Amino acid sequence: MNTNNSNKNKLVSPTQVAWASLSGGPAAGFWFIAKNFEAFNKEKKRKDALFFSLLSFVLLLLSLPLNIPFAIYPIYTILMRIIMDKWQGKEYKRKLAAGCDKISTWYVTGISIIFFLSTMAAMFLFYFGIKYFFGWKMF
Repeated sequence: MNTNNSNKNKLVSPTQVAWASLSGGPAAGFWFIAKNFEAFNKEKKRKDALFFSLLSFVLLLLSLPLNIPFAIYPIYTILMRIIMDKWQGKEYKRKLAAGCDKISTWYVTGISIIFFLSTMAAMFLFYFGIKYFFGWKMF
C-alpha cells in the first residue's frame, strides 16, 4: 500500500470519472483522466486529456444558446466511462493490482463541485456578456 498522503500517485476509478463527469461536467471527467495519466507517468497523454478538458468546457459554453436537453448529461457520463476504460483500463487494473491506492471519492466530489461552479459562472458571464455587449437575445 502507498502510505503517501499525496493525491499525485493515487488512481481515479472509472466510476469516479463517471461521477465527476455527471456532477462537474465532461471537463472534470477529462481532468481526472489526466490525473491518472500523471500517475502512469505518461506526460503526453496527460496533456492530451487536459486539452480535451478545455475543449469540452469551451464546447459546453458555446452550446449554451442551443438549449440542449438534459438527456445529454447521462449520455456524456456514459461516454466518459467508456473513454476511461478504453484509454486507461488495462493500466489502471495493473497499477491497482500492484498496490496503488485509489483517490478519495470526497476529493473527486469536491473538485467536481469546483468545476460545476466554474462552469456556471462562465456560462453566466458569457450569457450576460453577449447580451450586454452585443444586444443578442439567446433564450
